[in-house]
Amino acid sequence: MTELPPALKVAIGLSMPLLWLATGALSRRMAGMSRVLLADTGPRLRRSRWGDGVVNRVTFGNCLRLVEFESGWMLEGHWALGGGRLWMPRAGTRVGPHQAAWAGEPSWLLEGGGNRVELKGALAHFAAEPSDAPDRGDS
Repeated sequence: MTELPPALKVAIGLSMPLLWLATGALSRRMAGMSRVLLADTGPRLRRSRWGDGVVNRVTFGNCLRLVEFESGWMLEGHWALGGGRLWMPRAGTRVGPHQAAWAGEPSWLLEGGGNRVELKGALAHFAAEPSDAPDRGDS
């Protein structure tokens, strides 16, 4: 078996991080998220740990966080997977339990402003708790 030329090894090595960044940016864009949040959020009430969810038909596996503010919710994607934030104001956002397609999996739905977010598992439990529940976002 022949060995790859050194220049090709360098090119492959440099292209991998670029591919990672491009994939993250594409996922963020398809989900309707942005890097900067331009909204009057009010004080932060609580923040979840990382969990699972679907944002505008883009699936995030253990890399989505829900941050609850006085005036709404912010969905935050993990920085290593492109980051991104999506603001959903309380006014105009429908929030409630959602029947998941698979039995037994808790699911919570946020809909508004042309966005549809389905939180699953631990994130669904977090969303269902009252706002005065403890902050869990230390991890």
